[in-house]
Amino acid sequence: MSAAAPPAPSQSAAPFAIALGVGAFLLFWLQPMVAKLLLPGLGGAPGVWAVCLVFFQVALLLGYVYADQLRRRLTPRRQAWVHIALLAVAMISLPIDIDIATAPPSGARPEWWLLGKLAATVAPAFVIASATAPLLQGWFALSRRDPYFLYAASNLGSFAALLAFPLGLEPLFDLAGQKVAWTAGYGGLIALTAWCGRGLPDLSPANDATAENGWREIAHWLALAAVPSALLVGATRHISTDVAAVPLLWVIPLALYLLSFVNAFAARPWISPAWATVVAVVALALVSSYRALGIGVPRIALLVGLHCLALFALSLALHGRLAALRPPPERLSSFYVWLATGGALGGMFAALLGPVLFVTVLEYALAITAAAFLLPGRWPQQDKWLQGALDLVVPGLVALALWQWPNTGWLPEALAWTAVALAVAGLFRPLRLGLTIAILFLAGPLLDDDADLRFRARNFFGTIQVRDEGQIRLFRHGTTLHGAQSLDYEKRGQPIGYYHPLGPIGRLLMERGDGPLTSSVAVVGLGVGGLASYANAGEHWTFYEIDRDIIHMASDPRLFTLIEGAPAAIRIVEGDARLSVAREPDQQFSLIILDAFSSDSVPMHLLTLEAFEMYRRKIKPEGVILVHVSNRHLDLEPIVGRTAAALGLTARAAADDDDLPRGEADWKARTHWVFLTPRPETVTQLHDLPFWREARVAPGKPWTDRHSNLLEAIRR
Repeated sequence: MSAAAPPAPSQSAAPFAIALGVGAFLLFWLQPMVAKLLLPGLGGAPGVWAVCLVFFQVALLLGYVYADQLRRRLTPRRQAWVHIALLAVAMISLPIDIDIATAPPSGARPEWWLLGKLAATVAPAFVIASATAPLLQGWFALSRRDPYFLYAASNLGSFAALLAFPLGLEPLFDLAGQKVAWTAGYGGLIALTAWCGRGLPDLSPANDATAENGWREIAHWLALAAVPSALLVGATRHISTDVAAVPLLWVIPLALYLLSFVNAFAARPWISPAWATVVAVVALALVSSYRALGIGVPRIALLVGLHCLALFALSLALHGRLAALRPPPERLSSFYVWLATGGALGGMFAALLGPVLFVTVLEYALAITAAAFLLPGRWPQQDKWLQGALDLVVPGLVALALWQWPNTGWLPEALAWTAVALAVAGLFRPLRLGLTIAILFLAGPLLDDDADLRFRARNFFGTIQVRDEGQIRLFRHGTTLHGAQSLDYEKRGQPIGYYHPLGPIGRLLMERGDGPLTSSVAVVGLGVGGLASYANAGEHWTFYEIDRDIIHMASDPRLFTLIEGAPAAIRIVEGDARLSVAREPDQQFSLIILDAFSSDSVPMHLLTLEAFEMYRRKIKPEGVILVHVSNRHLDLEPIVGRTAAALGLTARAAADDDDLPRGEADWKARTHWVFLTPRPETVTQLHDLPFWREARVAPGKPWTDRHSNLLEAIRR
C-alpha cells in the first residue's frame, strides 16, 4: 500500500464513527421491524426470528465479500464512487414492502419461503448498506491509524438500535411510519458515506490476498465467530418458545451479543478477557445444570436471565479471544469476511440444520459444549501428566455417577452442580471442562426412558412429543404440556387436562353444549383434539392448525382418537389461524375458541385489537369468543380485558386453582379463560356458573399489530 497521506477530510475519525454508527443503527433497526412484519403469516412461531437472523447474517457476509472485492480491485477513490452509486440504486427497493398478512402458500416449507421473501424485499438495501462498515474502516486505515476501534463504534450503533426498537421506535411509530423513517435514514447514510469518501486518494487497490491468512488461523477465526452465533440463535429460540415470540425478547440476546463485540474490539475493554472467562465458566455451570437435567426455572426473569448470562459471558470470552487474534489493518477486509462467514455458518447450523438433523434442540447443547472447549484456559505448566490424567478421570467419574444415579436416587440437581464443580477445579482446563459439559448434556437422553415414547417430531414450529404416563397419554409442545387422553377404554372419549368437565371451559360447554352455543364452532389450535370431546351430532366444528405434524398426530387413531370419535362434523384447516378464520364468511360461528400455543408462548398476533375485530365479525350477534390465557410467565387476562373494553365487548374470566392428580384416568389441570361476547344479555346465561367473574382490565391502549408491550403482561 502506498505511503501517501490521505486528504484532510479523512484525517478526523468523527465523520467515520458517525457514519458507521448510523449505518449499524439502520441495519439493526431493520431486523426486528421486518421480522415483526412477517411474524403473523407464520403463526407467530419463534422460528421466524431464528431464520431472519440467519438471513441477515448471510446478507452481512455478502456485503463484506462485496466490500473486500471492491478494496482489492479498485482505488479508494473509485471504491467511493461505486459504493455511493450502488447505495443510491438500492433506494429503488425502498420503502420495504411487506404486507403484514403475507403467508406462505399451502405445502411450502416455511423457512425457505421466509428466506425467499426476505431476499426479494430487503436484501438489496441491506447487503449494500452492510458493506459500508468495512469500506469506511479501510478508508480510515489510509491515515495509518488502527481502524478496529471503529468496529466497536459500529457495534455500539447496532446495540443502540436494538434497545431503541422496543423502548422507543416501536411505541412512537407504527410499522408504516417506521418504513418511512428507515428510508429517510438510509438517505442520510448515503450523504454521510459521501462525506467520508470526499477526496480519497487514487492509490493502488489494497493488497489483502486470502493467501496471506493461514488456514489454521482462518479455522480459528471461523470457530470463534460461529459458536457465539449458534448460541445466539439457540438462546433466543429457547426464550421465545417458552415466553413469547416478540421483538423485546429477540433484541435482548442480540444486543448482548453485539455488546460483547463492542467490548472485545474497544481500545480499552471494560471487561478483561480473564474476567470474561471466569464469568463464562460460572455461566456454563448454571446453564448446563439447567439444560442437561431439567432443573425448573419458574420465573421469566430467571429464565431470560439465565440464557442471556450464558450467551453474554461466553460471547465476551470468545469474541475477546477473536479480537486478540485479529490481523494487521492491511488484512482487515478479509478478516471481516471470515468473521461474517463464521457467524453465518453458526446461525445456519442452529436455525436451519438443527431442526432437520435433530428431533430435540440438541444444537443449542452442542454450541454450549463447543464454547467450553474454545474458552481460553490457564494451562498449568507443572504436573502435565497429572493434569492430562485428570482431564480424562474427572469426566469419567461424572459419567460413572450419572450411570449409577437411577440406582442411588441422587438428586440430579446436586449431581449436576457437583460435576461442574469438579470440572472447574482445574482452573480452567478447556478439555476437562468441555468433556464434562458434554457428558452432562448426554445425561438427559441417557437417563430418559423412551419405553413410554409414542411419537416425536420437530419442524419450523417447534418440537412435539407424545408419551404415556400411567393411564394418561400426554402431548408436549416444546417444554409445555398441551393435551392428553385417557388410555382407559371406557374413559378415552372423556375430556381431561385443560378441558376437564370441572374446569371453566368444561363447565361452560357441559351446561351450554348441544345447543346454539356449539352449533358452529371454530377452534384456533388443534392440540390432540381435546375440545372435540364436547362436540355433538349435528354440529359443525372447525379446527385451525398451522403445524402439519400436529394435524398428523391428532388424526392418527394409533395416538389419539378424540377427533375420530367425535360425532360432529369435524373440519381441520391447515395454515395460520388468523388468516384462515379471516377468509370465513362473517357471522359464521356461534363460538370461537382461541387455544393456540407454541410451547408456553401464545402467538401475540392472535391477541391484538385487529385480530379481535376480525373475530367479532365472524361470530353471530349472540356468539361468544373464549380465550385460553393460561401461562406460566404472562398475565394475559387484563390485556384481553382491555381489548374487549375498547371494542365494547362484555368480558368475564374464570381460573380454577384445583388439580386432580396426573396419572389417573380423570386427570385435571388448572386453567385460566376469558369469555367475550358482543351482547351483555348473553352473560345472563352464565348465572348458574358463579366462578365466572368480571374480567380485569389493564390501563392504557390495546395491543395492535403494530405495537404491543410485553413488559406490562409479565407476572410479578
